[in-house]
Amino acid sequence: LNLGYKDILGITLALASALFLAGLIVLYRLLQNEGLSVVTINFWRHFLNTLILLPIAFFVDLSPYASYKNLFVLLIFGILFAIIASGLHNFSFGRTRAIRVALIGKVEPIIASIYAFLYLKETPHLTAVTG
Repeated sequence: LNLGYKDILGITLALASALFLAGLIVLYRLLQNEGLSVVTINFWRHFLNTLILLPIAFFVDLSPYASYKNLFVLLIFGILFAIIASGLHNFSFGRTRAIRVALIGKVEPIIASIYAFLYLKETPHLTAVTG
């Protein structure tokens, strides 16, 4: 196994992401047990994310990408993926055990590989399929 700096960094960030996602799943369950709805939890989650990340926009040169067409595409992506997809995923936490939702959520890489094959004509490498 020949791992370079980028491999180790990628694995470390993926593990950190997994830890934070697991914490998010537990937090959703705890907040739902306290009587908060998924809509309320998602509203505050996205609102706070926006407040935290908005200052970064002032330090990034967005001029090559800043157009009404790109803004429209980002708006559609935000609605589809940030609101609908994560909303459905988080809504399911209140309907079944969190462990089942987490396990079913791990089908995402398989679906992403199928999408990449169908829409981008990318064939996954054998190591990606094995993983």
